[in-house]
Amino acid sequence: MNNLTADMTRLRSEISVMRGKRVEFINDLKQDVVEMQEGFRNDRDEMSRKTRDERMTFVSDLKGDVFQMQEGFRNARGEMSRKTRDERMTFVSDMKGDVFQMQEGFRNARGEMSRKTRDELMTFVSDMKGDVFQMQEGFRNARDEMSRKTRDERMTFVSDLKGVVFQMQEGFRNDLEAARRVWFGLAPEEAKQKARKKEVTRVEAEPEVIVEETHVEAEPEIIVEETHVEAEPEVIEEETVQELIPDDLTEIKGIGVGMQKQLNDGGITTYAQLAECTPDDLRRVLGEKFARLAPNAENWIEQAKELVN
Repeated sequence: MNNLTADMTRLRSEISVMRGKRVEFINDLKQDVVEMQEGFRNDRDEMSRKTRDERMTFVSDLKGDVFQMQEGFRNARGEMSRKTRDERMTFVSDMKGDVFQMQEGFRNARGEMSRKTRDELMTFVSDMKGDVFQMQEGFRNARDEMSRKTRDERMTFVSDLKGVVFQMQEGFRNDLEAARRVWFGLAPEEAKQKARKKEVTRVEAEPEVIVEETHVEAEPEIIVEETHVEAEPEVIEEETVQELIPDDLTEIKGIGVGMQKQLNDGGITTYAQLAECTPDDLRRVLGEKFARLAPNAENWIEQAKELVN
């Protein structure tokens, strides 16, 4: 009986010591989590500041490039307009000379015609009508040819300009996507997998603590606290980083400024959030008014998935 009492006393002492160690471990763990969260917030603020500065520099350079492109377009348009005007003035001047010569010849012919008989007069008038008709026909042909060439040159210039602008836009989107991937690191799904792996590693490293805790019936909730304290903050913080800067949803075909505002008011600000939506979710967020204006909203989800990937 004395041995049983001694064993019970010793067991109670060991349980008390273990409880004290567990409380100390939890306090240390909480302090480590607080320090980790503080460091993460500081790193996040620093990363946000650097990203903002680089984005402002990129936008400033882009404005300069666009201004130079607009200036070049204005110069090219002015040069084209000047050439067209000069060619038109030359054509009109030549036409005036031809008309003057025709009038001079007509006056001379009229004097000659007055000395001829009526038959010769009628023949001359008929020939003159034919000449005038041919001249008018040639004038119309020349004018149509000049108009066609000017239109073709203008269309070619506009087509080339559209190609240059499209290439600049494509390069801007690629640079922005690359910058976003560099600064924000892993995607949300990859961050969740990383957190799960870290939790599994921690549990395997301390199996004896968890086994001892499961036999203490007085305080089972402590096990729940230990299994969630370390895993939850990291996943939440990773998702918060992804939501710091909203994406430009107008990059998706069919979404304008007004539609983007409606989506943002409904809590959809990133490509990832839009990719996770269902058609019913979109209709609920847009409401009846905007849903009627977006019959192909399901395509937005596929485009958002492509942008996320």
